[in-house]
Amino acid sequence: MAYAVPPTWAHGDYPTAAKFAKYKDGLDAIYATMGDTQLHPAVIRRMGEIESYWLVNHYRWLIYRGDGGIHDPSGSGETVTLSGSGSTWLTYDLSQVDWIFPGKLYHVEDVLGCFEDYESL
Repeated sequence: MAYAVPPTWAHGDYPTAAKFAKYKDGLDAIYATMGDTQLHPAVIRRMGEIESYWLVNHYRWLIYRGDGGIHDPSGSGETVTLSGSGSTWLTYDLSQVDWIFPGKLYHVEDVLGCFEDYESL
């Protein structure tokens, strides 16, 4: 099924299975087009038992807690050190890293949590 923009909801609308099915059909079409959904820019996956996250660069700012590093999976870029206490969320400007560009896969290790955002904290 091809993607179709789902309807906009308004206050007082009654949700039905048929209305929700339109959202499912749209998501199925997106995932079918993208292929491997694990690399979707909006998804962050924690892999393994350690604090290890794989991200695809979409936004300028990395929001994180703790200390760790940003690694280039290809091995060509230098590791970036992230420092923090783990008690507060901190911001790192990804535009400072010359090997990170929109769509680039990168790996963040040893932080308590992280995500990208379009604006700084």
